[in-house]
Amino acid sequence: MTTATEVERTKLRDLTLKVAAAMGEGWRGEVDDSDGADRDPWCARIHGPEGACVFLSATWGPRGMLHASGSIPNEAYRITRVENTWINMAWTKTPEQMARDITRRLLPAYLPELQKAQACIDHDREYRAGKVETARRAAAILGGELPTRLDDDRDIHVYRTRARSYYDAVAVGPDRVSLKVDLTTDQLARMVAALPDVFGPPEGGEPCES
Repeated sequence: MTTATEVERTKLRDLTLKVAAAMGEGWRGEVDDSDGADRDPWCARIHGPEGACVFLSATWGPRGMLHASGSIPNEAYRITRVENTWINMAWTKTPEQMARDITRRLLPAYLPELQKAQACIDHDREYRAGKVETARRAAAILGGELPTRLDDDRDIHVYRTRARSYYDAVAVGPDRVSLKVDLTTDQLARMVAALPDVFGPPEGGEPCES
């Protein structure tokens, strides 16, 4: 990381808009003023189709170079492995040359990573929503209680206590419940008989006789 000169900081604001225009339809520049509204920015972004975003930095590259990297939603890093993609371009290049560099050198590596990340995010959100719905269904079936706060990042416990019995149904995924229950051996035998698809013989043959 280097310190951007005032010339580079000032240039980045106008350069971003020109590079975005040169990249064609669907791309637009956005200046980041996060380091102070009264100062020229050290970074900017170029937004594109289908969630694509190219991050430009006047300080992340070697001296005399503009850094460009593909942005991935932070949510993706929690659930999958993402390859960071980036290039550096000389400040002496024209906006048209930089646009070609981004299009030819960065996007072919970046866009597949972005698509993979977005697919993982969509799947994760669907999975979490399914787990919450499963917890609600389990609570309705058991007449149990849901936690005050449904944390879809963890297993969701549904509790029900009654005379001489206790249930803990854990929603571990969409339409998947792990059940902890205190039973007598007679109750267990009846449960096994009633649910042969759950308590069938182990793989490899019939259960061993005692």
